[in-house]
Amino acid sequence: MLLLILALAATDCGHTAEDMDSASDLYGAAKAKLDQGQTADGIKQLQTLTGKYPWFAVAYYALGQAEDKRNGWLWAYVAYKRYLGAVAAAPDRAEIKARLSELEATVPALKDFADGERESLAQNWPAAARFLEESIAKKPKFALSYRLLGNVQTVLGDRAKAADAYGKYLELDPDAPDRAEVMQLVERARSGT
Repeated sequence: MLLLILALAATDCGHTAEDMDSASDLYGAAKAKLDQGQTADGIKQLQTLTGKYPWFAVAYYALGQAEDKRNGWLWAYVAYKRYLGAVAAAPDRAEIKARLSELEATVPALKDFADGERESLAQNWPAAARFLEESIAKKPKFALSYRLLGNVQTVLGDRAKAADAYGKYLELDPDAPDRAEVMQLVERARSGT
């Protein structure tokens, strides 16, 4: 049912039937791998799917579950966050938010990221920067911390730090769904516009 709802939403957002068919086929193949116990292959296929069709939100959900199952908590967290970001009215939103809170309690870097995100939403930029830097110190390969830190440094007026943070985000997550947008942010930060 969720897949059908997401498929209809994607079609309403201008995605072609061909794109929907291709994404659905890739999703089915990835789920088959996961169901057969071929977790690494299934995860790779889901990553390929989200890289090619970042709007296909159910793939983020499946990726979060697969990573969660194998204790890949950092990537589960990222996938769940992207799922919630892509589906504002997700029917399982409360359940996913609860799992995100559990993951934040399990992995200190995730807690720092969540605190940085909260401070950013409150426009408390110095505190946000501090929490995000703490998150990065604990988990240097946590891409989302760099992405948000780039935003915070931009607001704080440190364009060099913003460009560095955005660049590190892209380096750590080459298939990021917002890659084109972040590349523009890097250019703006470097050019000072």
